[in-house]
Amino acid sequence: MADKHVKQSRTEGSLARQETLRLATRYHNMVHDGLVANSASSLSVAQSKPVGEALKPVATSRVSEDIKAAPKALLLEEQNLPYEYEAGTPLLIFGYASVVWKPDLPFDKKWWGYVTGWKRRFWQGSPDHRGTPRRPGRVATLLRAGSVDALESRFGTRKSSSEDDVKTWGIVYSIDSSSAVEVLKKMDFREKEGFMKILLPIQCEDGTERLALVYSATETNESFLGPSSISEMAWHMYSSVGPSGENKEYLTKLYEALGTERLDEHIVKMMEAYTFLEKSCEPLSKDFGSILNAQKFTEEYGEKGNRSLVVFGREVAVTSIDWPNLYYTVEGGSEVHVNIQFHLMHWTRAILVRKQA
Repeated sequence: MADKHVKQSRTEGSLARQETLRLATRYHNMVHDGLVANSASSLSVAQSKPVGEALKPVATSRVSEDIKAAPKALLLEEQNLPYEYEAGTPLLIFGYASVVWKPDLPFDKKWWGYVTGWKRRFWQGSPDHRGTPRRPGRVATLLRAGSVDALESRFGTRKSSSEDDVKTWGIVYSIDSSSAVEVLKKMDFREKEGFMKILLPIQCEDGTERLALVYSATETNESFLGPSSISEMAWHMYSSVGPSGENKEYLTKLYEALGTERLDEHIVKMMEAYTFLEKSCEPLSKDFGSILNAQKFTEEYGEKGNRSLVVFGREVAVTSIDWPNLYYTVEGGSEVHVNIQFHLMHWTRAILVRKQA
């Protein structure tokens, strides 16, 4: 029985390893293509504009196709343009994630505002704050809408309407020039894991458009996790923890801080999926004796059982159990299996049980 299943099914772990290898290969090809392009044409470096000052048209020779598709956005590091703060001017920073509910900045003014053409997604890995290098958590990044749509379509996770997330809300903080240099050092350290600096025009609620500094993590950084299903990403945040605390706090605090009127579809769906795990599920018992009884386990959790299992955030249909492997399908897909013993011993909370009404 065991040999038959092993040949016909694949573990979640093997699928994850293959996905990691595929992403690494894609990144390698992307870097290679970039080096070839850079060797063919050199980019002229122009003086960067200070935060708060309106952008003037720049020479076509140093404007990439991506920047043409995102008007008024100056992607400094992507164009080999270092960000330079101009002494004596206020520093404006746009926070769209943890900086919204935990700014830890000596600001003197702040304005709620939004950016269009850019979307917030929980796609960046966090091995230093909300996870560990071995088990990184998920945090938010801000990416061009076109890039988000393309990635979600490529990985088959795009289920939102074409008009979703037309505005991404956050807060613009104004920091006095006397504190600007130190704040930049602090923010650079806080966002050191894969984030780069960009300047974006933010439409503030007071009717003023302000050019603010934004930290964004693109798919070219090694900690980028990318898209997955909403249920899997919610489970990831539900189960991860790091030096800065539980990953789920990052999601719930941001959701609460934005308030009903400033939420976007992505964070609403993430919160719904997380709430399901938090309120409607509980960890599988560590009672190995009952789990080893395959017949009893199948009767309780199998297709005809009165309880259902949730594996990696998804409700599954159990097909059989052959210790230590649990075999199941998700939404009628191909059969996969997971090692129950490993996840119970390491308390990963990968296998949950729907609470009984």
